[in-house]
Amino acid sequence: MATSIIPLRAYDVDISNRLAVLAADIRAEHEAAQRSSLDAAEHAYRAGEMLAEAKGDPSIPRGGWERWVQQETGIPLQTARHYVRLFHAVEQQSLTLADIVEAGQIGAMRAIRDAEGAARRARSRAAAPILDDLDLRIGDCREVLADVPDNSVPLILTDPPYGDEAEPLYGWLAEFAARVLIPGGSLICYTGHSRLDRDMAILSERLRYWWLLVMPHDQAQRLAGKFVIVNFKPVLWYVKEFRRGRSLVPDMLLSPKREKEQHNWGQGDGGVGPLIEHLTDPGELIVDPFAGTGTWGKRAHAMGRQWLGADIVAGGVDDIVA
Repeated sequence: MATSIIPLRAYDVDISNRLAVLAADIRAEHEAAQRSSLDAAEHAYRAGEMLAEAKGDPSIPRGGWERWVQQETGIPLQTARHYVRLFHAVEQQSLTLADIVEAGQIGAMRAIRDAEGAARRARSRAAAPILDDLDLRIGDCREVLADVPDNSVPLILTDPPYGDEAEPLYGWLAEFAARVLIPGGSLICYTGHSRLDRDMAILSERLRYWWLLVMPHDQAQRLAGKFVIVNFKPVLWYVKEFRRGRSLVPDMLLSPKREKEQHNWGQGDGGVGPLIEHLTDPGELIVDPFAGTGTWGKRAHAMGRQWLGADIVAGGVDDIVA
């Protein structure tokens, strides 16, 4: 689209006065530009104030604010979050409208994200451990987790059995995650190479693929029949509609220890610490339908998160019950 620009006026003055007049006009244009920038910052602030008010409205269900913004305001979700962050930054006096004008909204948002990320990491790492016993339900996860409410879980972190016999479990997991995850919530699914295509096809029917993470093996493994030396385990990351949060998550999950001596499916820690830190807030719920020995539940409690797990028998089993 063509842009209309007001032409510069002719400087019909003697040369000795020309630069003074030019300087005065430059100052005037700069002041007008600053007023325009301040107006834009004030509008962004007011939009953020109203969006924050809507976010706290009890008539919008938990996790439903993003959908409300998209359906009712037509504002791009990223822009809406941008406005809310600007509003909170000004309210908390970490920025002023003049700061936003000086840095520009992009520069101001970069500073806000850095500050928010540092504050979130500090809160996460300072979370008090949960001392209650693990809520580990013994029985078929399809039955014992049926009462988990819709749109109530920020993170499903699980390690299902692999192989052809496990296919019905992945179908159920996709349905379960689509029901109980909050919008923006994540499913992290440790899986195997042999049926990775099947697992992704099943999960993609109900959830949005986000990324493939990897957990390096302590020792390389030779895979008979495939003639491959396997050095890592694939970890699928799916989200419900979008990914909540903007913190950077490492895609290599370093595991200090495995627990195969306790349970053949067990991955030990599995490098889950960063996943818990970045994908949940202290006090939020993590669900593991294939919990085995409950090691990840202990890690979740140690990091101040609630945890709910299930397995067919205490300690997990080697046989697939599909």
